[in-house]
Amino acid sequence: QELSGGLQEDDYVVLYGRGKNKKTFIFSYLIATWFMDGKKILFYTKEMTPKNIYKRIIAFICGFAYQEMRGYSLSPADEERMYELRNDINELEHGDRFVCLSGQDVPEGGDTVSWIQSKVELYKPDIVAIDGIYLLSSSRKVKSDHERVMDISRSLRQMILRTKTPVLATIQANRQAANHNRGDLSEIAYSDAVGQDATVAMRCIASKTENKVTMVMAGTREFPLDGFTINADPCRDFSFIEVIGTAQVLAAKDEDVEEEVAADVVNKSAKPRVRKKTAADNADSVSLEKSVRAAL
Repeated sequence: QELSGGLQEDDYVVLYGRGKNKKTFIFSYLIATWFMDGKKILFYTKEMTPKNIYKRIIAFICGFAYQEMRGYSLSPADEERMYELRNDINELEHGDRFVCLSGQDVPEGGDTVSWIQSKVELYKPDIVAIDGIYLLSSSRKVKSDHERVMDISRSLRQMILRTKTPVLATIQANRQAANHNRGDLSEIAYSDAVGQDATVAMRCIASKTENKVTMVMAGTREFPLDGFTINADPCRDFSFIEVIGTAQVLAAKDEDVEEEVAADVVNKSAKPRVRKKTAADNADSVSLEKSVRAAL
């Protein structure tokens, strides 16, 4: 915060990384922190259901281990903690400070930046959070993923300037990120326009041996910073550890976790994968609702 000056009204902050580097957990942690600070959040999701979003943020709010929350194996102490925080949980799910937009709830191709901007103007959030900007639809007829994501990113930048509302977004890293240990804007998948448009771009590199993540600053416009490390115990501890220099950033690659599939910027024919809602998701949603109602 001291080095960056905090989140500004014209910020376009992008978190990127290869799979299994806890990018989504860091994304969720920031949202939960802002929510607990009294900020109003407008959240866009397409791969995860709103119930799964609520579940993850409730785990952060309550300080539960994520796997315990996911498996509904909460201890009596955890259930008491949920009861103590019932007002925050009710506000998250039923209040007006957290608005969750599902890309699956709009007609095909309807989840454009213009659509999101209309929701910003309606709800007037403090922050817009977008889980996977490559999942949004382009308002233009384009032939490749590169053109589509470029149009989305440029439109988001204009939306931020018009509405004076900062955006926090996630995107995948391409296969080039597996070959070196820099925080390089060319690692961002689908389009180099994202790195050009962002005011802050951070690569997430998780340790193989510790619950720790190195945040490598690939690009910042207003402040000099190579990177920093944080704890990364899912939903329990994402506290700051230390600012790091170039040498530590270069060493971080040795700790970078492997992934099964990386986003490949070369594959222009690849379509964004949208996971269909399954019976297990429906069961999870029902179980979560029962657990929350019982605790409340």
